[in-house]
Amino acid sequence: MCGIFGLIDTLGNDRITTKNQIQTLFNLTEPRGRQATGFSLQSDGEISIYKRPQSAGQVTRSAGYKEFLDKFLIKGTGPLAVLGHCRLVTDGSELKNYHNQPIALENITGVHNGVINNFQEIKDKFNLPSEGISDSEILFRFFEKNLNEGIKPDVILKNFHDLIRGAASLGMLFSQHDEMMISTNFGSLYYSLAGPNLFTFASEEKILHRFQKTHNLSAPIVKLNPGEAFSINLKTLEKKFFNFQHKEFKTIDIKDKKPSFLINDKSPNPNHIKRCTSCILPVNYPFLTFDKSGVCSICRKYIKQKYLGKDALSRFLDKYRSKNGEPDCLLGLSGGRDSSYGLHVLKKEFGMNPIGFSYDWLLTSQKARHNIAKMAGALDVEVIYRCGNYERQAKNIRDNINGFLKDPDLGMMTFVQAGDKEMYHYGREIRQDKGLDLTVWCSGYQLEQREFFIGYCGINKTLINNPRLYDYGWITKIQLAIYYGLKTLKNPNYWNRSIIDNAAAFWHCFVAKDDFLYLFNYYPWDETEVERVLSQEYEWEADTDYGQNQWRMDDFHTSFINYVYYTVAGFSEFDDFRSNQVREGLISRDEALRLTAIDNNIRYESLREFSNLVGFNLEHVLKKIDAIPKLYRH
Repeated sequence: MCGIFGLIDTLGNDRITTKNQIQTLFNLTEPRGRQATGFSLQSDGEISIYKRPQSAGQVTRSAGYKEFLDKFLIKGTGPLAVLGHCRLVTDGSELKNYHNQPIALENITGVHNGVINNFQEIKDKFNLPSEGISDSEILFRFFEKNLNEGIKPDVILKNFHDLIRGAASLGMLFSQHDEMMISTNFGSLYYSLAGPNLFTFASEEKILHRFQKTHNLSAPIVKLNPGEAFSINLKTLEKKFFNFQHKEFKTIDIKDKKPSFLINDKSPNPNHIKRCTSCILPVNYPFLTFDKSGVCSICRKYIKQKYLGKDALSRFLDKYRSKNGEPDCLLGLSGGRDSSYGLHVLKKEFGMNPIGFSYDWLLTSQKARHNIAKMAGALDVEVIYRCGNYERQAKNIRDNINGFLKDPDLGMMTFVQAGDKEMYHYGREIRQDKGLDLTVWCSGYQLEQREFFIGYCGINKTLINNPRLYDYGWITKIQLAIYYGLKTLKNPNYWNRSIIDNAAAFWHCFVAKDDFLYLFNYYPWDETEVERVLSQEYEWEADTDYGQNQWRMDDFHTSFINYVYYTVAGFSEFDDFRSNQVREGLISRDEALRLTAIDNNIRYESLREFSNLVGFNLEHVLKKIDAIPKLYRH
């Protein structure tokens, strides 16, 4: 989701100060969305808008932005109102500027943070016109239609929230009223009256704190709670508060919704490889040995996961649970299956009051962004976004793919996915910013163990009870550091900007202290129950392009790395996942073989989306991968 902000200056005199304040708000809001930037300025009854499909940093350094700002600020003399938006794309390409914000219609100009999942239904029901496929445009078209029918803005807002499924924090200006309105149904909105003449709002408390510090201001910062809204007069800053009824999330029956799968008849078919007679791991799995009965060494050493239990989890959370409904923990929310369910568990079953946070490093899927909004809106949970530098991340991934293709070593495939590890850094930083003591990750179940990741780095280690990366012994960590370092030195194609990011990723994962709570170390993970709750209670969106198994569907790079592993080695992460399910007694070996045959189908739609985001020729790269010598016999 995006970042929005607003400013009202009732004096409107010192335009140099105003320019600096707008610049500060853009700088502080940019980490929430870098795919498009825009803002509106209203003064003397006139509204002007400037928006571009670029990051805020690129826009504010441009000559066009400076010329626009100077021209408008010189012309205006009265009170000034500003709405700003830093976009993280969910619906509608940023290359079509009518999808970008602010969205300006005849009677309303607005900015929206969130995702409205049923916007197409609303569009059809009310016969709303639209230029594109943006949920935000439909939102403001709905407002425009009702304003034209003489309905008051506060009534429209209540009606709107009765209709929507999803998340919406709004900032709006009305051409027929000298007022700004702000509202939220999931809590990601803060405001402040910094003196008698200046009002500001933003998506995060931290933004307003730093804004005030930068401009030597001091004023209380207030959170707008889910279901709250107010209008504020542009001349007097007089506020009129009201609440809109937050409607319970309705469920629908989705039993008849059948996923569609893209099956490629020409995909590698290593079914002839000898496999463990107990699980389904192949004989060429790193360091794997079989006994006389054909049982692999991992199965022989395997110990079922020992969950610490719900009672222990409840006692642990008791130390942090707030008594007054204030936030009491931070939860990593990717929009994937497990974190979405984890948010439900913390909020509904254990009575916690989490703040969600998400690190969008470029490859977060649109479905995942939709799911974050659905969960936040349904559970009244604030979500804090951090976005990576997309251009830099894309270049890093391209460079590392080229490096891998020059010297195909499966141990270096982790370099392709190292960019997402900064999420651990934000798990620490945002927790500190919010004054919280607990960060929760919705992982920790043993099915995620993948010994081959370090096996291809020359390390023979059987993982027991799903250890954290931080728990690896120092000998293992040093071995990994040496392996990555030597491979990088020997391959000039790895000599790029990503060296710094990969070193930081290693630090965040293996060195920086891991004092997080891993939910599924305590709470038993039940795939059937997870999927039932998410589909029936939240209409969680599965990604059918990704496949039947929704594990790690939230990140487009997963389809790519599994294509590489399966093409070159004859197995993928899914073979590990299903083998662990067999060992835990969750499915039979025959069922694991059947499901993995589906899991390992090539997902061309996901691969194409990955190549589009990263910026390379998919067919060219796939041909090179197919030409890599196989690590199994045909």
